[in-house]
Amino acid sequence: LERQLLNYSSRTQQEPEQEENASSQEPESTMAKIPEAYLTVMNEIDQVGWNNMVWVGNFTLLHWAAKNDLPDLCKRFMWQGGDPSLPDDTGSTPVDYARENRSLRALACLQAEKPIKRPSIPDALLAASGEI
Repeated sequence: LERQLLNYSSRTQQEPEQEENASSQEPESTMAKIPEAYLTVMNEIDQVGWNNMVWVGNFTLLHWAAKNDLPDLCKRFMWQGGDPSLPDDTGSTPVDYARENRSLRALACLQAEKPIKRPSIPDALLAASGEI
């Protein structure tokens, strides 16, 4: 089965904005909203597998998580089969996006070994998206 990530993941599309939360102890990037459509795609990945997904412009959720300094999601997507060295159609890899956007926590995850166990998604990330 092949599934297609809709155009909202394209590098040329506007990226989801991050929520500012000055009173939180969490780093700002941890409070980023996961768009509802991305949660749907994450569920599809769980059902059909990363390698059965078709990504618009080859810009994957791993590229998006790297760009937005979301290390927990980077770990999750790598565990699911995302490759930090695979470029999108512009030639940029998730590692490139992390470097360009100074996403240091995501970069550290991308340069580490693929997780052995399924990483969980922090409640704060899901709460910001309205999922919990």
